[in-house]
Amino acid sequence: EQSELFRITSGLGDRVNPDSASNIRANKIEEAILGILLLKSDLLSRTAEILSTEDFVTPFCKKIYESILAVYSEYGRLDISYIQENFTIEEFSRITKMMTERERLSKNDTETLNSLIDSLKKEKIYVMWLL
Repeated sequence: EQSELFRITSGLGDRVNPDSASNIRANKIEEAILGILLLKSDLLSRTAEILSTEDFVTPFCKKIYESILAVYSEYGRLDISYIQENFTIEEFSRITKMMTERERLSKNDTETLNSLIDSLKKEKIYVMWLL
């Protein structure tokens, strides 16, 4: 029972984003970035200039960012419901969780986003170095 609890809480049993367990720091940063973008789509055009899909470490978060960019490119704005069709119910639930977790925080501005992007790029270099 204790090993099952450890597996669940450590991310090892994560079926939605299985790569999160091996890239915990990068995943947390990615989720924070995506949460801000889902809340503040007005930050997306500037973000798209400095953050590439290749900067993402986990395939799940990369897929979310790709979907966000595609919707923004097509509609000129972002509504979370527009990306829903690209994901399973479990995946979409995780996406809404990213947004609501960021919503609880008071700092979801450009400065915070830029700091997170810098951290992600550094983390990506570290992860690549480990390989």
